[in-house]
Amino acid sequence: MNVLLVNPRSPYSFWTFDRTVDHMGGKALTAPLGLVTVAALLPREWNFKLIDLGYQSLTDDHWDWADLVMISGMIVQKESLIEVVREAKRRGKRVIVGGPYASLLPKEPLDAGADFVVVGEGETAIPGLLAAMDSGERGTIIHEAGKPDLTLSPVPRFDLLELSAYVTMAIQVSRGCPFHCEFCDIASLYGNKQRYKTPDQVVTELDALHALGWHGHVLVSDDNFIGIRKSAQAVLEKVIPWMKSHGEPFLFWTQTSVNLGKDVELIDLMTEANFYYVFLGIETLDEKQLLAAKKTHNIGQSPFDAVETIKTNGLSIIGSFIIGFDGETKGAGDRIVEFVEQANIPVVMVNTLVALPGTQLWKRLEKEGRLLNGTAPGLLSGEKMNFRPLRPEAEILQEIVDATKWLFEPSRYLERSYNYYMTMRPTRAAMAARHSRQSSNGDNPGLSEGQHRAPKDLPRLFALMWRHGVVAPYRWQFWRQLVSIYRHNPSRVVAYLGNIAVGENIFKVRNVIEERMSAR
Repeated sequence: MNVLLVNPRSPYSFWTFDRTVDHMGGKALTAPLGLVTVAALLPREWNFKLIDLGYQSLTDDHWDWADLVMISGMIVQKESLIEVVREAKRRGKRVIVGGPYASLLPKEPLDAGADFVVVGEGETAIPGLLAAMDSGERGTIIHEAGKPDLTLSPVPRFDLLELSAYVTMAIQVSRGCPFHCEFCDIASLYGNKQRYKTPDQVVTELDALHALGWHGHVLVSDDNFIGIRKSAQAVLEKVIPWMKSHGEPFLFWTQTSVNLGKDVELIDLMTEANFYYVFLGIETLDEKQLLAAKKTHNIGQSPFDAVETIKTNGLSIIGSFIIGFDGETKGAGDRIVEFVEQANIPVVMVNTLVALPGTQLWKRLEKEGRLLNGTAPGLLSGEKMNFRPLRPEAEILQEIVDATKWLFEPSRYLERSYNYYMTMRPTRAAMAARHSRQSSNGDNPGLSEGQHRAPKDLPRLFALMWRHGVVAPYRWQFWRQLVSIYRHNPSRVVAYLGNIAVGENIFKVRNVIEERMSAR
């Protein structure tokens, strides 16, 4: 059986990171972990080819080779996914669709011609799929047979990936989230009982990546890595010695809940394991909105204090905010801007609230008769909403545009980056070296802990300096800040420069949002 695994195109969004991908010599940001996990669950005697439409095209040779086409994607990829389904059927191929989009809206790919649509997780769904295929069924929805214990999950087929095409590899440590946020689809997809792989499984996957020659960024693609603290801690305590013994080949980034800001011990374990970025869903600064949205774990702590604790102890942050909640008052965008500037968070997302299928928000709005036709793609801040909000939509969208114009302005971004890394504690290596000099006990290099490595090739570093220190209109600010960090917090210079490089994507997103709003 020759199986064509297809990852659909994703529209341009905050997560495209095309400038970073280009500057690092890659073709796409993140590898499609779902497809290589599915491949590991299928019969070993089958032959696989993986085509990532994020940087590749399907050719006649690919179609001619394939006996079976398997496609997985998210809702934002649905247009490309449906195109692939229809083309595959036009060519007489058998088609299977799975992933988050198919799990939430199975009828859509089925109506497009898919022979099978898989709803849920592959570990318990694929046995039923194989049985249905053997029986000759068509036009069938295959449901998972319960949420799987992740000890059943195999090592993904990383060997099917063109590693050099990606800036980031991905692993998954857990599925599900213990929280019940009204607007989030994770509970619908993976449940509120968070399930973790064993620490041994995790390092086995790291071994597999390392054996293939991967060095660099690794996304831990959990929806809340710290959802069950004890499990997260056990994984970190296994990863730390593995990283030490292998020369720290990976830099990890992940998503956590804001309550990480209450747990310095866990932050220290993460930085010691070489985590360098966390995505935080701050969402709104209004506790009434948090309560209404059932994001209660953000209540009872100061978001500013949480950010300060995470920052001071060595982690960079991507902060996520949402505008458009019911009961929200005018000026939400201004309040977000004020907070971000005060907290000095460089990288932020300001999102329009979107009602996703299967969420409690979707069900409530449907009951209230406020859902509009179709599902908003949520591609970029400033997109039209897919429900009728309680205050004027134009007002909400304008606040998003104004907030992003302010926050993504390059000079302000540089200033926040400077303030952020100036107040971050030195790396363990720097503190160990200082202690070594003071005690005269010889070298103690310690860990580099959770920071960007300096570029291995000088041309990339020189190119960064040229873009920001020579060509850019803010070049004098760039040099002034760089010299100051070098003098006062030198072990964070590389992290600061990495954050400036990330900013290039943010500046482009700002322009795209303005263009889209102007076109509307």
